[in-house]
Amino acid sequence: MKPSLFVVGLPLLVGSCASTLPPDVVASPAAVEQPSARPAAYRSPISGYVTRQPVDPKP
Repeated sequence: MKPSLFVVGLPLLVGSCASTLPPDVVASPAAVEQPSARPAAYRSPISGYVTRQPVDPKP
């Protein structure tokens, strides 16, 4: 039998047996209720811009 059949078939077989999620992976109802978000505030995209002028090279 080809070894590639085991490489492909074994993970599929093992993955099909683990179809249910354990309780610690499933989201709790407290986390789903209402996520709190920061209020949106406008910030200019060029607020931190500093003009730079070309200079001559130093010796």
